[in-house]
Amino acid sequence: MSKEKKTTGAAAAASSAAKRADKSAHKPSNENPPPPAFSGVVVKEVRVRNYRCLRSVDVELDLLTVLIGQNNAGKTSFLNALFAAIGAGQRIISGDDVFLQKTEVSAPKSRLIAIDILMRPTDNQGKIMDVFPQGSPWLELWGLGVVQDEDERDMVAIRTQFKWNTIKGEYVLERRFLKEWQKDGAKWEDSKSVEKVASVSAQQIEPIAVYLLDAKRDIAEDLRTRSSFWNKMVEEHGLSEEDVKRIEENLSEINKDIVESSDVLTHIQSHLKDFHETLSCDEDSVSITPLARHLRDLSRGMDVVLSTRGAPPFPLHQQGMGTRSLGTFFTFWAFTTWRQKQGSSSAVHPMMALEEPETHLHPQAQRSLFRQIKRMPGQRIISTHSPYICGQSEIAHIRHFSKQAEETVVCRIDLGTG
Repeated sequence: MSKEKKTTGAAAAASSAAKRADKSAHKPSNENPPPPAFSGVVVKEVRVRNYRCLRSVDVELDLLTVLIGQNNAGKTSFLNALFAAIGAGQRIISGDDVFLQKTEVSAPKSRLIAIDILMRPTDNQGKIMDVFPQGSPWLELWGLGVVQDEDERDMVAIRTQFKWNTIKGEYVLERRFLKEWQKDGAKWEDSKSVEKVASVSAQQIEPIAVYLLDAKRDIAEDLRTRSSFWNKMVEEHGLSEEDVKRIEENLSEINKDIVESSDVLTHIQSHLKDFHETLSCDEDSVSITPLARHLRDLSRGMDVVLSTRGAPPFPLHQQGMGTRSLGTFFTFWAFTTWRQKQGSSSAVHPMMALEEPETHLHPQAQRSLFRQIKRMPGQRIISTHSPYICGQSEIAHIRHFSKQAEETVVCRIDLGTG
């Protein structure tokens, strides 16, 4: 066993600060830098323990990682485990999510789910660095959560645990910074938490939050769902108060014009005005509004129209599932770049987990989509059964999932060094 060498406390902080100053001294300042192509951080490794069929798996990640393997091998479980740890959305863990041995009827309450995530600093080309540069927004975000490993390199490790709470009768989430990362995954429990930090806050997770696009993605559904990427963007339209007032006045006039020009709408409205005889309201307090009167309601009636070559335009909800699936993907791309643009001076690391991007797509469209995925900013993890996507992937980026009895095993091709 190799002897560990660690630098801790003030000496470690001083050493790391000196390295950061040396690394960043030659960089020119820029008060309003454009959104960076790379975020300055990367999720390097994920360790999952006792989540569904993932009893004990360690998965190294690249900026683009491709998960392959037979059905029910654990690919989707891995994406869901990562989402449970740092996902953008609600996390609900039940007893069905806890690893179950084939001899067990139910998992013991003492068995906890743990997902450990290791992050490293990167330069503006996405290559891993030894230290976070001085002034990095990640240093401000994570503070004492930035520690040094046994080789005196900066790292951030976060452990998410789901433990059974007898009083609440449910699994509760606990998230802590780790002060070390065991090179041997079998010793993961030996990694201790950073004592001076009580827990990792939601604000410290949000900039690296994983957005999961499952195989059921459908832009027609997204347009109607308040929590979708589409509605997260369009509900903040960015118009001035003067513009809002002017546009809403125009909408009122357009609504009035539509009703007065339509015999049937005029007829219906005349009868609706009888509300005042039953309810406490004025005769003119009821009106039909074919269009939304307020900009805050416009997103509910929005649609996207697509016209393929030689065909008339149709709304996306009338298109095939492949087209609708693509619509969600491109909406997410817009959300990612918009979010990065809005937070260009702060810590933002776009992370996307995409399940089976080839779903409902023609082989040529699968190839084209994967080329677009490779152009996306941030870190991308996709699971696939497509030979067309695998054929375009770098071998080093592929992780193979397989099942041995009730457990998942993950491996990668060792390319060697020479």
